[in-house]
Amino acid sequence: MDLRVMDEVAEYLGTKPYAAPRAYNGTEPSRGTGLKDRYDHVAIAGAALGAVTPLKPHWNETFWDHVDLAIALHKVKKLIIIEHQDCGAYKAFFLPAARRDVIGAKKGKGWTDAVGEGACHYRMARELRNQLLQRGKNLEVQVLYAALAGPDSKHATIRHFSAAEIKRAQVDEAADEKTLLTIANADKDDAAHGAKTDALPEPAFEAPPAAAPAPKKKAAKPPAPAPKKKLAKTPPATPAPKKKRPR
Repeated sequence: MDLRVMDEVAEYLGTKPYAAPRAYNGTEPSRGTGLKDRYDHVAIAGAALGAVTPLKPHWNETFWDHVDLAIALHKVKKLIIIEHQDCGAYKAFFLPAARRDVIGAKKGKGWTDAVGEGACHYRMARELRNQLLQRGKNLEVQVLYAALAGPDSKHATIRHFSAAEIKRAQVDEAADEKTLLTIANADKDDAAHGAKTDALPEPAFEAPPAAAPAPKKKAAKPPAPAPKKKLAKTPPATPAPKKKRPR
Protein backbone atom coordinates (compact mmCIF):
# COMPACT_ATOMS: atom_id res chain seq x y z
CA MET A 1 0.00 0.00 0.00
CA ASP A 2 3.05 2.27 -0.28
CA LEU A 3 2.11 5.04 -2.71
CA ARG A 4 5.54 4.93 -4.36
CA VAL A 5 5.21 1.38 -5.62
CA MET A 6 1.52 0.97 -6.49
CA ASP A 7 1.95 1.85 -10.19
CA GLU A 8 4.93 -0.48 -10.57
CA VAL A 9 3.04 -3.33 -8.90
CA ALA A 10 0.06 -2.88 -11.22
CA GLU A 11 2.40 -2.71 -14.22
CA TYR A 12 4.27 -5.80 -13.10
CA LEU A 13 1.10 -7.83 -12.60
CA GLY A 14 -0.62 -6.72 -15.80
CA THR A 15 2.17 -6.21 -18.33
CA LYS A 16 4.55 -8.63 -20.03
CA PRO A 17 7.40 -7.93 -20.39
CA TYR A 18 7.59 -5.71 -17.32
CA ALA A 19 9.38 -2.44 -18.10
CA ALA A 20 11.43 -2.07 -14.93
CA PRO A 21 13.22 1.29 -14.66
CA ARG A 22 16.55 -0.20 -13.61
CA ALA A 23 18.48 -3.18 -12.34
CA TYR A 24 19.48 -3.23 -8.68
CA ASN A 25 22.97 -4.06 -7.47
CA GLY A 26 23.46 -6.53 -10.29
CA THR A 27 20.13 -8.26 -9.64
CA GLU A 28 17.98 -8.10 -12.74
CA PRO A 29 14.29 -7.25 -12.35
CA SER A 30 11.75 -10.02 -12.52
CA ARG A 31 9.69 -10.35 -15.68
CA GLY A 32 6.05 -9.31 -15.47
CA THR A 33 3.28 -11.83 -14.97
CA GLY A 34 0.97 -10.78 -17.80
CA LEU A 35 -2.07 -11.31 -15.56
CA LYS A 36 -4.11 -8.36 -16.82
CA ASP A 37 -7.69 -8.71 -15.53
CA ARG A 38 -6.81 -12.11 -14.06
CA TYR A 39 -5.48 -11.39 -10.56
CA ASP A 40 -6.85 -10.41 -7.15
CA HIS A 41 -4.76 -7.64 -5.62
CA VAL A 42 -4.66 -7.53 -1.80
CA ALA A 43 -2.76 -4.64 -0.17
CA ILE A 44 -1.95 -4.77 3.53
CA ALA A 45 0.45 -2.63 5.56
CA GLY A 46 3.72 -4.46 5.95
CA ALA A 47 2.90 -6.98 3.20
CA ALA A 48 3.85 -10.41 4.59
CA LEU A 49 4.54 -8.85 7.99
CA GLY A 50 0.98 -7.56 8.27
CA ALA A 51 -0.37 -11.02 7.51
CA VAL A 52 1.68 -12.90 10.11
CA THR A 53 2.54 -10.50 12.94
CA PRO A 54 0.97 -11.41 16.30
CA LEU A 55 0.67 -7.66 16.95
CA LYS A 56 -2.27 -7.51 14.53
CA PRO A 57 -4.29 -10.75 14.90
CA HIS A 58 -7.35 -9.22 13.22
CA TRP A 59 -5.20 -8.42 10.16
CA ASN A 60 -4.08 -12.04 10.08
CA GLU A 61 -7.65 -13.28 10.18
CA THR A 62 -8.78 -10.88 7.45
CA PHE A 63 -5.92 -11.92 5.16
CA TRP A 64 -6.59 -15.65 5.50
CA ASP A 65 -10.33 -15.14 5.06
CA HIS A 66 -9.56 -13.28 1.83
CA VAL A 67 -7.27 -16.06 0.61
CA ASP A 68 -9.92 -18.70 1.31
CA LEU A 69 -12.53 -16.69 -0.56
CA ALA A 70 -10.21 -16.05 -3.52
CA ILE A 71 -9.53 -19.78 -3.81
CA ALA A 72 -13.23 -20.58 -3.63
CA LEU A 73 -14.40 -17.88 -6.07
CA HIS A 74 -11.54 -17.50 -8.54
CA LYS A 75 -9.74 -20.83 -8.24
CA VAL A 76 -6.43 -19.01 -7.71
CA LYS A 77 -3.39 -21.26 -7.82
CA LYS A 78 -0.52 -18.88 -7.07
CA LEU A 79 0.31 -16.39 -4.31
CA ILE A 80 2.75 -13.61 -5.24
CA ILE A 81 4.21 -11.84 -2.23
CA ILE A 82 5.72 -8.44 -3.03
CA GLU A 83 7.63 -6.85 -0.16
CA HIS A 84 8.99 -3.33 -0.60
CA GLN A 85 11.99 -1.41 0.63
CA ASP A 86 11.75 1.43 3.18
CA CYS A 87 8.49 0.04 4.59
CA GLY A 88 6.88 2.29 7.18
CA ALA A 89 4.97 -0.58 8.79
CA TYR A 90 8.20 -2.31 9.78
CA LYS A 91 9.37 0.86 11.49
CA ALA A 92 5.97 1.77 12.94
CA PHE A 93 4.91 -1.40 14.74
CA PHE A 94 7.11 -4.37 13.81
CA LEU A 95 9.77 -3.81 16.45
CA PRO A 96 9.86 -1.60 19.53
CA ALA A 97 12.19 1.37 19.33
CA ALA A 98 14.73 -0.33 21.61
CA ARG A 99 15.27 -3.09 19.02
CA ARG A 100 15.25 -1.11 15.78
CA ASP A 101 19.04 -0.92 15.74
CA VAL A 102 19.16 -4.73 15.73
CA ILE A 103 17.64 -4.85 12.27
CA GLY A 104 19.39 -1.72 11.06
CA ALA A 105 16.56 0.80 11.31
CA LYS A 106 18.42 3.96 12.28
CA LYS A 107 16.26 5.93 14.72
CA GLY A 108 13.18 4.53 13.04
CA LYS A 109 13.76 6.65 9.91
CA GLY A 110 15.63 4.27 7.64
CA TRP A 111 18.00 1.36 7.44
CA THR A 112 21.73 1.48 7.94
CA ASP A 113 22.21 -1.80 6.05
CA ALA A 114 20.26 -2.40 2.83
CA VAL A 115 21.20 -6.10 2.77
CA GLY A 116 19.95 -6.54 6.33
CA GLU A 117 16.72 -4.77 5.42
CA GLY A 118 16.15 -7.06 2.45
CA ALA A 119 16.96 -10.11 4.58
CA CYS A 120 14.33 -9.10 7.12
CA HIS A 121 11.70 -8.79 4.37
CA TYR A 122 12.75 -12.14 2.93
CA ARG A 123 12.31 -13.81 6.31
CA MET A 124 8.82 -12.37 6.74
CA ALA A 125 7.84 -13.55 3.25
CA ARG A 126 9.17 -17.03 4.04
CA GLU A 127 7.18 -17.07 7.29
CA LEU A 128 4.01 -16.29 5.32
CA ARG A 129 4.91 -19.07 2.88
CA ASN A 130 5.41 -21.48 5.81
CA GLN A 131 2.06 -20.58 7.35
CA LEU A 132 0.42 -21.12 3.97
CA LEU A 133 1.83 -24.66 3.87
CA GLN A 134 0.84 -25.32 7.48
CA ARG A 135 -2.73 -24.36 6.63
CA GLY A 136 -2.77 -26.86 3.80
CA LYS A 137 -3.19 -24.29 1.00
CA ASN A 138 -2.13 -25.86 -2.27
CA LEU A 139 -0.74 -22.70 -3.83
CA GLU A 140 2.47 -21.93 -5.67
CA VAL A 141 4.33 -19.11 -3.90
CA GLN A 142 6.57 -16.47 -5.46
CA VAL A 143 8.48 -13.96 -3.30
CA LEU A 144 9.56 -10.62 -4.77
CA TYR A 145 11.01 -7.33 -3.57
CA ALA A 146 10.21 -3.79 -4.74
CA ALA A 147 13.57 -2.03 -4.37
CA LEU A 148 13.92 1.75 -4.22
CA ALA A 149 16.93 3.85 -5.16
CA GLY A 150 16.60 5.62 -1.81
CA PRO A 151 14.06 6.92 0.72
CA ASP A 152 13.22 9.85 -1.58
CA SER A 153 12.86 7.69 -4.69
CA LYS A 154 9.44 7.32 -6.29
CA HIS A 155 10.36 4.53 -8.68
CA ALA A 156 10.67 0.90 -7.67
CA THR A 157 12.24 -2.10 -9.35
CA ILE A 158 10.36 -5.31 -8.62
CA ARG A 159 13.00 -8.01 -8.46
CA HIS A 160 13.97 -11.28 -6.85
CA PHE A 161 15.82 -11.16 -3.56
CA SER A 162 19.58 -11.05 -4.04
CA ALA A 163 21.92 -13.87 -3.03
CA ALA A 164 23.41 -11.65 -0.31
CA GLU A 165 19.97 -10.92 1.17
CA ILE A 166 19.00 -14.58 1.17
CA LYS A 167 22.30 -15.61 2.76
CA ARG A 168 21.91 -12.97 5.48
CA ALA A 169 18.38 -14.20 6.16
CA GLN A 170 19.61 -17.76 6.51
CA VAL A 171 22.34 -16.68 8.94
CA ASP A 172 19.83 -14.72 11.00
CA GLU A 173 17.39 -17.64 11.03
CA ALA A 174 20.13 -20.03 12.15
CA ALA A 175 21.10 -17.65 14.97
CA ASP A 176 17.47 -17.44 16.09
CA GLU A 177 17.07 -21.22 15.95
CA LYS A 178 20.23 -21.64 18.01
CA THR A 179 18.89 -19.23 20.60
CA LEU A 180 15.54 -21.02 20.72
CA LEU A 181 17.29 -24.39 21.05
CA THR A 182 19.43 -23.07 23.91
CA ILE A 183 16.32 -21.81 25.69
CA ALA A 184 14.47 -25.09 25.09
CA ASN A 185 17.38 -27.11 26.48
CA ALA A 186 17.60 -24.86 29.52
CA ASP A 187 13.86 -25.23 30.13
CA LYS A 188 14.15 -29.01 29.78
CA ASP A 189 17.01 -29.10 32.27
CA ASP A 190 15.09 -26.90 34.70
CA ALA A 191 12.03 -29.14 34.41
CA ALA A 192 14.17 -32.19 35.19
CA HIS A 193 15.21 -30.54 38.42
CA GLY A 194 11.70 -29.50 39.32
CA ALA A 195 12.25 -25.85 38.54
CA LYS A 196 9.53 -23.64 37.14
CA THR A 197 9.99 -22.79 33.48
CA ASP A 198 6.98 -20.56 32.98
CA ALA A 199 8.39 -17.62 34.89
CA LEU A 200 11.64 -15.91 35.64
CA PRO A 201 13.49 -17.30 38.65
CA GLU A 202 13.12 -15.52 41.90
CA PRO A 203 15.97 -13.08 42.49
CA ALA A 204 18.71 -14.50 44.68
CA PHE A 205 19.48 -12.43 47.73
CA GLU A 206 20.59 -12.92 51.31
CA ALA A 207 18.05 -12.13 53.92
CA PRO A 208 19.26 -9.43 56.32
CA PRO A 209 20.25 -10.80 59.75
CA ALA A 210 17.46 -10.73 62.24
CA ALA A 211 17.76 -7.90 64.73
CA ALA A 212 18.72 -8.98 68.26
CA PRO A 213 15.75 -8.78 70.58
CA ALA A 214 15.80 -5.78 72.85
CA PRO A 215 16.67 -6.69 76.45
CA LYS A 216 13.64 -7.03 78.59
CA LYS A 217 13.30 -4.33 81.18
CA LYS A 218 12.95 -5.57 84.71
CA ALA A 219 9.85 -4.27 86.31
CA ALA A 220 10.66 -2.08 89.28
CA LYS A 221 9.49 -3.50 92.56
CA PRO A 222 6.92 -1.39 94.26
CA PRO A 223 8.37 0.55 97.24
CA ALA A 224 8.12 -1.17 100.60
CA PRO A 225 5.25 0.11 102.66
CA ALA A 226 6.23 2.60 105.32
CA PRO A 227 6.47 0.97 108.78
CA LYS A 228 3.39 1.51 110.84
CA LYS A 229 3.97 3.80 113.76
CA LYS A 230 2.99 2.30 117.07
CA LEU A 231 0.78 4.58 119.04
CA ALA A 232 2.12 5.09 122.55
CA LYS A 233 -0.39 4.12 125.15
CA THR A 234 -1.31 6.99 127.43
CA PRO A 235 -0.80 5.91 131.04
CA PRO A 236 -3.90 6.31 133.17
CA ALA A 237 -3.94 9.50 135.07
CA THR A 238 -2.99 9.17 138.75
CA PRO A 239 -5.85 10.46 140.81
CA ALA A 240 -4.99 13.46 142.86
CA PRO A 241 -4.61 12.72 146.62
CA LYS A 242 -7.69 13.54 148.56
CA LYS A 243 -7.24 16.50 150.95
CA LYS A 244 -8.02 15.76 154.57
CA ARG A 245 -10.52 18.07 156.15
CA PRO A 246 -9.46 19.57 159.43
CA ARG A 247 -11.42 18.28 162.30
